[in-house]
Amino acid sequence: MAQDIEQKIKKISQIFLEREDKLVKQQDLLNYIQDKDLFEHIISELLIRFEKIGYEIIKTKFLDETYYMLITDGIDDRLTPQMYGILALIVSLTKDLARNLTLEDAKKIFKPIWDELEYLIELNYLKEYRLKDVEYIIPTPLAKALFKNFIGDMTVKKILETFKNEK
Repeated sequence: MAQDIEQKIKKISQIFLEREDKLVKQQDLLNYIQDKDLFEHIISELLIRFEKIGYEIIKTKFLDETYYMLITDGIDDRLTPQMYGILALIVSLTKDLARNLTLEDAKKIFKPIWDELEYLIELNYLKEYRLKDVEYIIPTPLAKALFKNFIGDMTVKKILETFKNEK
């Protein structure tokens, strides 16, 4: 039994480490483990093991699904400082407005740098999402994880003041 648990821990660790977006649906993990109590034990063990090597597993909801995500405090070297700014602004807008940004509005706001937004979509930091007849651009859990240590303090006003003070 202990060997079986260890094999499942190794397999789930491998799944997290091999996924580019480090995001795994809870239901997929439950289907693999097939026992809710064992699932809780394995997740707890994974939390401890990954924490020892500088990673964190967080549980998050996105589009009515529960996910587990492997994150670190490191930076993504595929992103430019401007892309981090774009993500911070979109995360703040959705938080401050308590609604998602329509794709149409996003195209107007970010017209000069739309290529960078498309790259952020490609990297799974942003997602195009259709609800009824309206398309939205929404930050994914991966985007929110980039700002997890200070997302509570992020507001559009503070971001715009920061940009203003930089000039």
